[in-house]
Amino acid sequence: MDSDVVQQRGVVDAFLAAARGIDVKLVADKGSQRPGFGFATPLARADLYESGQLRTFADLRGRTIVVDSPNGITTFLLRRMLATAGLGPDDYSLVYVGATPERLAAQLAGGVSASMLLQPFDFAGVRQGQRRLGNSNEVVRNYEFAGYNVRRDWLARNEDTVARYIRAYAAGQRWLYDPANKEQAIQRLSTRTQLSAEDARSTYELYVERERPFPLGMRIDLGRVQGVLDSLVEMGDLTQPTPPPSRYVDASYVDRYGQ
Repeated sequence: MDSDVVQQRGVVDAFLAAARGIDVKLVADKGSQRPGFGFATPLARADLYESGQLRTFADLRGRTIVVDSPNGITTFLLRRMLATAGLGPDDYSLVYVGATPERLAAQLAGGVSASMLLQPFDFAGVRQGQRRLGNSNEVVRNYEFAGYNVRRDWLARNEDTVARYIRAYAAGQRWLYDPANKEQAIQRLSTRTQLSAEDARSTYELYVERERPFPLGMRIDLGRVQGVLDSLVEMGDLTQPTPPPSRYVDASYVDRYGQ
């Protein structure tokens, strides 16, 4: 791990680095999957769904699905979902594309049968005719989905920078959750993602008005960290028993500066 600070959609790589002896810690939460809410949605290609060829997870047998990376969060979640239909890793093919916009583009181009997408791109896919097959919360209910992972030696030298960042993030979060800023927030998301205002509005309503998956003060839930460790065991990257989740976390900075 060459970087001092890594902001990741998933914390898997940082946890694997820590397990191999690199002194990196999760210092702040950026988004958590919890009971009732899931970030990831598998979408079926429109033509396959409409023809009746792809309506369920079982119909993905022998098909190609686009995910983020071999040990990425969407790969783990997809494998969990397909396992509920009796499908193992040898029953389908995965294509690794990376970021969500590129995964949606691959599906719209017709090169894959299905994709694992995050908001707002799942909304964009549905608007363009793709069909939802489920939601990641159906199979994983507690999971540290995204966070800020930092080398301990860098933290020791740069506490003032960390403090200012956490305070700025908290101020931005308060701005986002203020209903007076709704329309401006939607417009900013639409502009940044280059998606429609409709997709941005659906995402805002999901994240801000209903679910709020971004915890106030960036506080870390150790139970959701354990969910990540359990997923690494399931994928063969760690063995049981795992170290306690506290080994991977340093919550002292959000405790001091996340008010």
